[in-house]
Amino acid sequence: MNEESVAVPIGYQYLPSLSLFACEPPELLYHYTDCDGANGIVTSKSIRLTALRYLNDTSELRLAIKLFQDVASKTAENLGDKEKSDFLKRAGQQLDSFTETIALST
Repeated sequence: MNEESVAVPIGYQYLPSLSLFACEPPELLYHYTDCDGANGIVTSKSIRLTALRYLNDTSELRLAIKLFQDVASKTAENLGDKEKSDFLKRAGQQLDSFTETIALST
């Protein structure tokens, strides 16, 4: 039997829900790091998240979760598409588990 390989694209840009989260980046974005870290960000054109247990200040993560939940909730209210609206609501609600994990780790 001769099987052909099929390439499956993997990446955030292929997610069906990308349009729900895509937005223009802010004019200014602040990220605290050292020179090697800044070089890595500029070179790779990306910022990666770290494991929660390595954070020494969870307030930024708590704020990011809250902001996402607020935007997801407001967007869901105005979508007019029940399936997408429900998806956004569930996505925001599922982040509550991260908030609980943060509380346990501090």
